Amino acid sequence: MTFALARPWLVAALAVAGLSVAGPAAAVEAYVATGFPYALVGIAQPINSAFAVRADFGSIAHHNYSGTTADNDFKGNIDYKRGALLGDWFVLNGGFRLSAGATFNQAKATMTASSHDGKISLGGVQYDAPSSLYYVQSDLSFPKAAPYLGLGWGHHQSTPGLSFNLDLGASIGTAKATPLKASPALASELALDSQGASDLQQENRDFQDEVHKFKAIPQLTIGLGYRF
Repeated sequence: MTFALARPWLVAALAVAGLSVAGPAAAVEAYVATGFPYALVGIAQPINSAFAVRADFGSIAHHNYSGTTADNDFKGNIDYKRGALLGDWFVLNGGFRLSAGATFNQAKATMTASSHDGKISLGGVQYDAPSSLYYVQSDLSFPKAAPYLGLGWGHHQSTPGLSFNLDLGASIGTAKATPLKASPALASELALDSQGASDLQQENRDFQDEVHKFKAIPQLTIGLGYRF
């Protein structure tokens, strides 16, 4: 974890821990959870029967992916870490809650589109791509800070012991991508075609439009906690 990402999470953790010694409220809860898209660890502190605050950190390992369409083959990798500072409202003074707060994200991905059956499609036009040296590539990212909204169950228990938690929510923000860049082999081929540069630009516009449709990173996790 880089210091830039760790700093807001550590501040949040200290703030939550501070609540646990500031008064007669229930002791702090430590919890773990796993699901989509990460595993996480955190601490939670009830303020009263209706409200609690939490801080947690989630991460997925370096993840590779691949796929194919009728036009191109795709591959890439994803690296995602996030810290969160959240507030919980237990609507009926029970386990069900609404959650809101902020996440501090380190979310990066790469995407490479290469030939499919010896062809690569750019802007709807197919070009010869006889080997893996013919491809386009882009780097994707998500905002470093984003609001979080969700609902769930758990972190309300005031007595010591084991507890269950569930979260369904999302960090809200728009993904960004660098312009598609052609590999040297593909760039040389495009330079020989009068429409090559135009087709690459059109492919980039279509790609950017698709990336900008990505407005959130969802979360669905279940886990266990222990209140001391």
